[in-house]
Amino acid sequence: MSVKKSPYRASLVKLHSKEQFSVIKHDPDVNRFVLQCLKTMTFKEAAAACLEEFGKDRAPSKSAIHRYWKNNKREIQAQWIREEAESASVGRK
Repeated sequence: MSVKKSPYRASLVKLHSKEQFSVIKHDPDVNRFVLQCLKTMTFKEAAAACLEEFGKDRAPSKSAIHRYWKNNKREIQAQWIREEAESASVGRK
């Protein structure tokens, strides 16, 4: 009995080097979705939402989401602040 491997995951393995490879960072759709989820959800809830949205092949695990948050927290928070400022300035016009 052979296990069917996902071609998507297989392509990620090729890109993997010594440093940790982030599925979230290299998939723009997943990245946008995770950033939106992290505004209002726990890591566990975000992982479940990703699984529902993208399926098993593309969805990051709870640990991957946490690692992404931990390694990019300052950039993510700065992006959220910029988005809030932009939406506030659009609301004033």
